[in-house]
Amino acid sequence: LIIQSEYVAQLAQDEAVKQEVADLKQSAEEAIEELRRSLQMMREDFDLASGLEDYVKTFRERTQLAVTFSAAGTILKVNPEAQLALFRVLQECLSNSLKHASPSAIEVRLAAAGDRVALSVKDDGKGFELAAKRTGHYGLINMRERANKVGGEVIIESKPGAGTQVTFSIPQTPIA
Repeated sequence: LIIQSEYVAQLAQDEAVKQEVADLKQSAEEAIEELRRSLQMMREDFDLASGLEDYVKTFRERTQLAVTFSAAGTILKVNPEAQLALFRVLQECLSNSLKHASPSAIEVRLAAAGDRVALSVKDDGKGFELAAKRTGHYGLINMRERANKVGGEVIIESKPGAGTQVTFSIPQTPIA
């Protein structure tokens, strides 16, 4: 797809067509990167903190938002499915914040303590009323489903005008 899009871009005369092809190529490159990242996370030896930090850095560069990452504690062992769930929740939180919250800053924290690893994503955006029904929005539902699948928990805190914080925690086990 990438090679074909490069070929079509060379043939195209119209600037609008060239831009569409460039967007198509970028989407294909992002899909390949996403597949690579997903495969890495499914490995037992994947460095979770570094992977999340790299994604935050890429998101920050792409969006020009003030997004920070910090990690605390020692991550012992998290099963690959739970690692992937944690990463997907990070993606969903950042995407939701960008689309709906209009934040000036986002803080991402990864903390390990005891038998849990927690990811917290906090923005200073618009916030929302938790009790309000939102049709056609499945991000929060998907987060809860991911948490249930891996024995995790999701806590969402938000108020209109006060930003949003999502905390997703999953079990970790001592290294044998």
